[in-house]
Amino acid sequence: MSELLWALSAREIVDGYRAQQFTPTEVARAVFDRIEEHEASVGAFFTVTRELALEQARDADRRWRRSEPLSCLDGVPITVKDLDETAGVRTTFGYRGLSDNIPTRDSVVAGRVRESGAVMLGKTTTPAYGHLDSSENLVGPITANPHDLSRTPGGSSAGSAAAAAVGFGPIHIGSDAAGSVRIPGALSGVVGFKASIGAIPVWPQRFYHGSTIHSGILAREVGDVAMAMDVLARPHHRDPMSNIPVPAGGYALGAPTAPGRDVTFAVSHDLGYGRISPGVRAALDAALDVLRNEGWTLVSGGPGWSNPARMHEARWATAMAASFSGLLEKDPESIDSTLAAMIRAGERFSGVDMARYLADRGAMTDALNDLFDSGIDFLITATMPVTAWPLHSEPAEITDVELSDDAFARSYLCYPFNQTGNPAITVPCGTGERGLPVGLQIVGRLHADAAVLRVADAAHDAIARAGLVSRQPIDPRRA
Repeated sequence: MSELLWALSAREIVDGYRAQQFTPTEVARAVFDRIEEHEASVGAFFTVTRELALEQARDADRRWRRSEPLSCLDGVPITVKDLDETAGVRTTFGYRGLSDNIPTRDSVVAGRVRESGAVMLGKTTTPAYGHLDSSENLVGPITANPHDLSRTPGGSSAGSAAAAAVGFGPIHIGSDAAGSVRIPGALSGVVGFKASIGAIPVWPQRFYHGSTIHSGILAREVGDVAMAMDVLARPHHRDPMSNIPVPAGGYALGAPTAPGRDVTFAVSHDLGYGRISPGVRAALDAALDVLRNEGWTLVSGGPGWSNPARMHEARWATAMAASFSGLLEKDPESIDSTLAAMIRAGERFSGVDMARYLADRGAMTDALNDLFDSGIDFLITATMPVTAWPLHSEPAEITDVELSDDAFARSYLCYPFNQTGNPAITVPCGTGERGLPVGLQIVGRLHADAAVLRVADAAHDAIARAGLVSRQPIDPRRA
């Protein structure tokens, strides 16, 4: 049994602790054996915290022997993206100028992970300040997609997604300001959940009011995401957006239950203004057929948005310029060329451009609420229009789908829901070009996080039972 402990879900791990079948230390050691076996090829970590993790695991051993766990995640292995400060543990933000940075404080998320008794395995990779949808950075390893080590896992929560896919623990904390949890979740074949804005507090950060920055969770099981939500999602006074009460009963899930026929899902493959590859479309359609056969009510529809790429670029680039122009002037050698280009682009936008962005963002929110108020309960889309592309590239065309040269051509299905703040989750739904993973995205009403998790769990379960996806960790391979 011990050699398989690294492959267990968080729910299976906690059940094992409760039944005294194994201990947190045994699980942690099994996971570290898995990391030692495959980390050199995957590159999911900037920093592995083995000694800290084993100390935390021993503490959890004692609590479980007394049947006094601190939380539903006590003793569960977990990783934290390197955009979250961790007291006493190196935090680089993916920026070479902070390669040796050791914070003296925890972010709210990292603090809640620590207080929960979870076992922190280490800090996972990210491009500098999370500015890319891939894993390129100047600090450490370029993370590879375990499904094909020559390709990207997506980003910016690159290491989190790769770690989930290959079995470096069951739960991985990421962040999502423009798709950074759902993009790598889809490309790496795992679950990626962006909670409603403010559901998981974000502190510290640069922009509070009107932020698009969401904390998020990656895992192989929706149930594990829900367990993490029960630890992370509650208000905190340092984040003014964090005022969402915890739902009665929390977020924990029972057995997957298909929604009734009175629950209606609008389906828009591409939100009406984008394109998706033939392989992604075929995988999504096959998964939708499974849901229809399960009795789900699916209708065509969407919020009717025009392409928001220009307005999103204005918001994203100006935020990068406001945050990092000084770093670019002071230490240009430590700034990635892609981040430098975003900073320079942001300096060219005007205050009028930003006012237009705010107005457009409001109109997008109204249109999505109109959809939900019309009798639609959830929206389903593809998560990404393409499958994973080669490392060290930013192609203009992938599998017969031309992509314009703006920075957000690949993530157009994800970032709109950062603008509106709605909960959104990607679940694996099959494979597309080159046998690489495809994700199905489910979006719900603002603050309906528990409902989104329930229907996503049912969808993932049905798609897996149909044989379209596996929920087990994979061994990394090169196609």
